[in-house]
Amino acid sequence: MQKPVILGVLNVSPESRQGHSIAIGKDSILKRAAFLKKNNAEYIDIGARASTNRKIKIDDKTEQKRLIPAIKALKERGYRISVDTWSEDTAIKCLEQGVEMINFTSSQYTPKLLKALSKCSAWVVIVYMPYINPYSIDTSKACTYNFEKMLNYFKSKIRMAKRYGVKKIILDPNVGIIHPSLGNYRKIRLQIEIISNLKKFRKLGPVMISVPRKKSLDDTAIMASLAIINNIDFIRTHDPEIITEIL
Repeated sequence: MQKPVILGVLNVSPESRQGHSIAIGKDSILKRAAFLKKNNAEYIDIGARASTNRKIKIDDKTEQKRLIPAIKALKERGYRISVDTWSEDTAIKCLEQGVEMINFTSSQYTPKLLKALSKCSAWVVIVYMPYINPYSIDTSKACTYNFEKMLNYFKSKIRMAKRYGVKKIILDPNVGIIHPSLGNYRKIRLQIEIISNLKKFRKLGPVMISVPRKKSLDDTAIMASLAIINNIDFIRTHDPEIITEIL
């Protein structure tokens, strides 16, 4: 087994359902970041609008208003930063602030975004998104998940990214975005199947898993352990202390 790079989640979105990860205001942001770093998070992954609470929808302008001060506060303290967004405009503005990674949760890649990533020599996480973005899931028909479809998605996005000079690419099969209509049992079964077959994605490049946070932290630990056993390269988590304990 290899030791994965940990991304610790910090949410500046008060509507997030993951209450313990929410940090509003500079002092709270720095406190949360210090906790994540203490538990071996190498990147602080900032989110400014919740994808799990789609009843409250935030526009790009509000997302950026939340993100920019947080980025500045963390950059002053020397933190390495990833930004979780599905907005091209937000991603580019964050790159201009010096973030090292864009965790892009949209299916809509544009030359403008890819050129900005290449210019900044930043990492991009290509997140599997069979819908337009997380807000569009509830109004979309549930897609069929299969490995061939997911691999073709990644191959297409990788070709496009490389065409514009993006060299630092991470793949995320996105086990947390499964359509709610599938039900909890089928959802968990599919999550386990994807994590157990990480080697299929790793043939294309380094892979990240956003460990789904379960109601029971034991279940979260089981998912994380399965990812680690399957030689995951990056883990994105709200609970880096669990990953540290497992390792």
